[in-house]
Amino acid sequence: MTTGFTIDTPLPAFEALRGTIDRSFLDSVQKNFGSWGITSESITIVLVTLSAAFIVTGGAILFNHYVLKPRRDTKPPSWITDQASIMSLFDAIMAQRSKVEMRFAGGAVDNTRRSTACSLEHVKDGLLDLEISGFVKAHQGWLNRDVQCFFRVTTPGRKDHANFYTFTSRIKGIRKISQDVTHIAVPVPEHIELSQKRLSLRIEPPLQFSLGLALWPEKLRRDGSPEPLLRKWGRPPVFYSRQMNDTPLRIVNVSSGGMRLELTPDSVKETGFGFEIGERYVLMAQFFDPDRDAKLNLWTMCRIQNRYEDFESRRLEIGVQFSEIGQLVKDDGGKIIWKKVPADGIARLGNWVARRHLDLYREKGLT
Repeated sequence: MTTGFTIDTPLPAFEALRGTIDRSFLDSVQKNFGSWGITSESITIVLVTLSAAFIVTGGAILFNHYVLKPRRDTKPPSWITDQASIMSLFDAIMAQRSKVEMRFAGGAVDNTRRSTACSLEHVKDGLLDLEISGFVKAHQGWLNRDVQCFFRVTTPGRKDHANFYTFTSRIKGIRKISQDVTHIAVPVPEHIELSQKRLSLRIEPPLQFSLGLALWPEKLRRDGSPEPLLRKWGRPPVFYSRQMNDTPLRIVNVSSGGMRLELTPDSVKETGFGFEIGERYVLMAQFFDPDRDAKLNLWTMCRIQNRYEDFESRRLEIGVQFSEIGQLVKDDGGKIIWKKVPADGIARLGNWVARRHLDLYREKGLT
């Protein structure tokens, strides 16, 4: 037990310190005191003074070790630093065949950086082996560049809930497997962070809160500006409603800055669209907000940032970035007024995502 700096029960660190002092210094004093020509009383005073100094010094060292250092070393609560937990997350990625989104770190604002979808093939010798599509032209100039990676892991027992994580690492190797496949090696990170920033905080919306989704190709007027009148857009080529038996269009995850969408092979074929990187679409999404017991309606103009087609299921995933947010003016013949999306994303959607994320904490806990 400790009271201030007074130690009643010897601690291992203090015992080791005192043992070292006794052997290397105090024994030397006692061995040579006769040759110094001073009295035993003086030696006693010296020893008492030195002992007091050592006790104060030892107490300061212990205070630094057990109090100050833990405070300095405190990690953010969103960080996962235990290597066993980190490896279990990577095992879950491979078991669930979850995609890893990778983009170069630094540079522009988060929501303007390009990313590409990867799959984690294996972990060996402290390296993550990430496979990217041959459509992405990886080259040796990527070596030693820092990358930021995002991934999701489905909550055990809750397939409609997923936890989202991010980590930063550095490209240490690039290996061409075939004409269409390239592997990139990055070291296992020292920590993984549970995404918390507005733009990087993503959730897979619970099915009961995802009410509807519709997608139109961008329609422009003669002057190149977006067509504001809904009646001129026509029927959405692909849409989803909670009342439908099948899901031709599904939200994989959503953040305040964009969405990741999954389309079935039939829905892609029926639209006749390529859904290529750089194409722009109008996206209407409707969510249920249990906090207000109301619907959250969003009209957005978005740009396809990346795409990934699963070669087995032929399902297509596209990552879209919001560029404009629309306001529907019902009294003006169904007109949409567009405004630029702020740098930190759509505030209403970001707040909804954050609250649903907190719900996951309360219900299941995120680890």
